[in-house]
Amino acid sequence: MSKSIILDFIVLKKLNLSTTDLLYLVWLNDKVLLNSMHDYMCDYNNIKLVEKHYIKLDENKTPHLRQSSIDLLNYLSIDSFKEFKQPKIIKKSSKKIKAEVVERVNEYRGKWQGLRAGSMGGKQSCIDKLSRWMETNPEYTFDEILQAAQLYLDTEGRNLTYLQRADYFIYKQENNREEASRLSAFIDEVGSTATQDWTSTLN
Repeated sequence: MSKSIILDFIVLKKLNLSTTDLLYLVWLNDKVLLNSMHDYMCDYNNIKLVEKHYIKLDENKTPHLRQSSIDLLNYLSIDSFKEFKQPKIIKKSSKKIKAEVVERVNEYRGKWQGLRAGSMGGKQSCIDKLSRWMETNPEYTFDEILQAAQLYLDTEGRNLTYLQRADYFIYKQENNREEASRLSAFIDEVGSTATQDWTSTLN
């Protein structure tokens, strides 16, 4: 079973070891696992670990772990966590989603207010479609939906001739009777656009 090493600063302080010292011992213990750090670790000054009897050097100056190091690594090791995945998405109940949408739908529709007659879409239509979209995409928040809507209105939405109504922006049935969602397309751009705006201020 694979292992993880706990970085216990209290233990390291008591043993007068640095985090780099520990990393070096881990590297010696499993060079295959940390092969990408080979060059850095080969140049590491390990004299302190020799003096403290954590490693020994053979006649070729090749370092080897002493039992004290093995004991330390065993003490700091735990069964590895499961393979890392994206944070678990906690789905809200349909009732909770609907309540939030009803409470905030005017914020959403208000972004279309005054742009063109009828552009706000029907309130109930927006509620139904937003609720369904949020149930299908639980990883996004209502605030991110508002950001995506604003991004659309600030870019493609500027052309009022082709402006989509607020409810059609969420879901719209195309001629082939399949539903398209501009919201789904624009919400993925929210994070990257924010990053671009932030980095541009550094120039």
